[in-house]
Amino acid sequence: MNTEPTAEDVLNRPVAALGLPKFVLTMLAKDGIVSVGDLIKRSETDLLHIPGCGRRSVNKVMEALGERGIVLSATPFRSGPYALALGVADVGMVTVQLSIAEAEQLYRVLRQALKEAGRIREL
Repeated sequence: MNTEPTAEDVLNRPVAALGLPKFVLTMLAKDGIVSVGDLIKRSETDLLHIPGCGRRSVNKVMEALGERGIVLSATPFRSGPYALALGVADVGMVTVQLSIAEAEQLYRVLRQALKEAGRIREL
């Protein structure tokens, strides 16, 4: 039986599981970041724009994620699906650096595969 966490398991973990200080968790929650999945959609710049979240708080977040092999998005959250989590290796996320054109193509392929598998539906 495979006991390794799936990508979905990792993304659904609460940010509290990262062992961050309570004040950092509170700031993240006020901005709607409650899971690891919510967190990795954000860039370092996004986090720095959260009221009360300074460089030391962002460093704590990045350190906690780094210990688990997970990284923040390289692009701001509202700019599109250009930083894609592709899977889980051991305890961390596997990430790749793509050009915007490559990321858009991969996004279309993944979206279609998820749609065909019944994991996504059009609104």
